[in-house]
Amino acid sequence: VWTGMKNNLFFLFWSTLIIFVLSLFFAVCVTRLKVKHPNFFRVVYFFPNTLSIIVVGVLWMFLYNPSFGLLNAVLNALGLGGLIQDWLGDRSVVMPALVAPQAWMYIGFYMVMFIAAIQNVPEDYYEAATLDGAGQWRQFFCITIPLIWSTLRTALVFFVVNAFARTFALVYVVTEGGPNRASELMTTYLYEQAFTNGKFGYGSAIGVILFAVVCVISLTIYKLT
Repeated sequence: VWTGMKNNLFFLFWSTLIIFVLSLFFAVCVTRLKVKHPNFFRVVYFFPNTLSIIVVGVLWMFLYNPSFGLLNAVLNALGLGGLIQDWLGDRSVVMPALVAPQAWMYIGFYMVMFIAAIQNVPEDYYEAATLDGAGQWRQFFCITIPLIWSTLRTALVFFVVNAFARTFALVYVVTEGGPNRASELMTTYLYEQAFTNGKFGYGSAIGVILFAVVCVISLTIYKLT
């Protein structure tokens, strides 16, 4: 259970950091920096979110395959053979390797959410700030962030739910908690104890702990923000 808790918290920190930063960056690029063909980028980045988590897991399993996977082939072609790994079979790299497909899948969803929030900010504020000499960075921190704060708070709670509940299918399909429980989550351990070993009471206890942890972290986020 403690191993699962540690790995869930790993997902919570790193997937939140990567998804939050990149999705907000892409949203600002599409709305404020006026990139060409913004609808094209919305579709491209949102597309992975339309796929089933099972499909995403199988796709990345092939990508990470140590024998014929695309990732090791690209590293080898670039002369970076020293970085070649058994990505899903090495305890030291399996968790970062699992964060990558989750980030790839969800960045587009949060990007669209942030785009909708930014587009609701009155353009007059940005025009007035520009006339007063504020640059893009100053406008981002003094106008954009404060006026989409409620959306950011909601997104942070979604991240908590993703890290503790929606990672189950990805990990179960790709590694089943291996190697040697290095990627075990509370949910995968719950499933094993309840539905494989028949220890339904123990599985229910893990579920109650999971519920309590998610509630505490979510309420703490709302309190701090």
